[in-house]
Amino acid sequence: MYLPMELQYSMSATSLECLEYYFRTGQSLEEIPPLNDKTERLLNYFHVTHNITEVQINRIRNRIVHMGKFPQNVDGFKALIKLRNLLDRTLLVILGYKGKPYYNIVLGKKENLS
Repeated sequence: MYLPMELQYSMSATSLECLEYYFRTGQSLEEIPPLNDKTERLLNYFHVTHNITEVQINRIRNRIVHMGKFPQNVDGFKALIKLRNLLDRTLLVILGYKGKPYYNIVLGKKENLS
């Protein structure tokens, strides 16, 4: 089955948002509007190491949803890999994999997941 990068990005962003929804409802937290803020709260709660640019997925996701393509100044492949890497790390930390080796595809090296 063919899945364009735009669809893969959209599905990954939706997965992250669903994860945040279940976290938020399980913790009885209030909803906060932008996906970037929701993601930041989730990552901070589980102590997932990240930088601020990793969390800024709202603009790309919105462009894909409304226009069907990545913004012109964004490398779609790099954006997709970056988002998937963030989602993978988040899931692994939530599942208790913290402190164990992980190959970070974005950085191109093995590191301990923290």
